[in-house]
Amino acid sequence: MYRLPLALIALLALSGPVMASPPGTATNTNNTSTQTDPGLQRISALLERAPTLSAEIQQLHADGLLKTINILPAGQPLQVAGHDRSAALVEGYILLTPGLLDSLEENARRRHHANADFALLYVIAHQAGHAQAAQQAHLQALSDRLTAQVHERGGDAVRADAGLLEAFATGMMEIEARATLVGWNHTLDAWLHHKGIACGPQENPDVSVQQVMAQTELLQQVPHARPLELAIGLDNGKALQMEAHGIALSEHNIAAVVTALRRMPQALDID
Repeated sequence: MYRLPLALIALLALSGPVMASPPGTATNTNNTSTQTDPGLQRISALLERAPTLSAEIQQLHADGLLKTINILPAGQPLQVAGHDRSAALVEGYILLTPGLLDSLEENARRRHHANADFALLYVIAHQAGHAQAAQQAHLQALSDRLTAQVHERGGDAVRADAGLLEAFATGMMEIEARATLVGWNHTLDAWLHHKGIACGPQENPDVSVQQVMAQTELLQQVPHARPLELAIGLDNGKALQMEAHGIALSEHNIAAVVTALRRMPQALDID
């Protein structure tokens, strides 16, 4: 059975003020351990079932790109767009709100057969996608370009430069699209392990059919995967190209998800 390394458990910490945990420990502001906190226990158990995501998180931690995964205390929600259902990557911390956790549970209850654990795993995997160095570099480049334009022409000129703002918006959507695909692939890998189905490309047609069916089922488990459903339905050769074992991070697929995101920006609950 896959075991969660102590170095990964060390990433899990309750947050009063956000704080990092040194390798080999698990701390929070109340001096209780990860192993005794139900929310952090749940995340640890989920990551044990997601070997590729666990490896990704450990590498991000080793590279200094991810410090901890935190659950904010009740009454201190992370407000994004006026609601507290979001998770966000803030200066190396993945922050999960009680409102987000509650919404995933409520969605699972409404769908009866849905699994809130894998919906939560997708959120964590999505945020891990944002923490990747390439994503951070892309975001920094967009920010630098906009800042340079402000200094060169002034704020009024920037507001009037529709081309610059459109390029900035597209760049932000591409960042979100990449995180969507990264999050999906990690979650699918865990889902296939959960189902006892082989992961990765397969020469056996029967296994590929099982992968396709499992991927279709997973779409019903993850409410934040709605952009993928819309991208699958695009026409004129723009539809998302899903392989049985996952979705390639190709320019075509990123563009398909960007198109889907543009059609549903109000529905995004994770950032």
